[in-house]
Amino acid sequence: MLFELDSSGSLTIPEGKTLEFKRDLSSPLGPMKTVVAFANSAGGQLVIGVERDGTVVGVDDPIAEEERITNLIADSISPQLVPAIDIVTLGAIDRVRVTIALPSHAVHPELAHSSEQVSEQVSEQVSKLMSTSVALLEAALDGPSTRGEMLKKVGLSDICGNYRRHLLPLIERGYLARTLPDKPNSQHQQYFTTEAGKAHIENMKQ
Repeated sequence: MLFELDSSGSLTIPEGKTLEFKRDLSSPLGPMKTVVAFANSAGGQLVIGVERDGTVVGVDDPIAEEERITNLIADSISPQLVPAIDIVTLGAIDRVRVTIALPSHAVHPELAHSSEQVSEQVSEQVSKLMSTSVALLEAALDGPSTRGEMLKKVGLSDICGNYRRHLLPLIERGYLARTLPDKPNSQHQQYFTTEAGKAHIENMKQ
């Protein structure tokens, strides 16, 4: 589904049976109920970072928000769902989009935990994600480091999955930079924390 903005900065397509907007995940029970409802019907899309009237407000940390809702769905819905989750940018504003495909399993998904447990899980996930991203940025503060050195400092193995999940998003957000930007796959590649990354560290510690 393509999203376009009108002159006021709002989405041109309204909410419907297969599309729902949420400003944020401050009250995670609602979004999880929406995901379950989509999975038990014809599927749909949940968009985080948009008001109910279509006004795009974005999310403060799209990388953390993407992982947060991924973990939230995995931990609070049974049987397990594997939705498509991506970050979509409109202008300079990021949103997280969750697409639920038409389910093929006979057993319908349902919430596996209470609203209190869901809220606690969100808090734990946020803290963990913030800690990992800050630790990776701090690992490259003193000078360029290899991806293996950075991942090792935060207790992660140097595998492609950890690079894509933890380092690449920081590079894409401009928090980390490559020493050889024209040769991203070079064996001599190293990474350093940018000024934007340093500011992000300070923001996360406030």
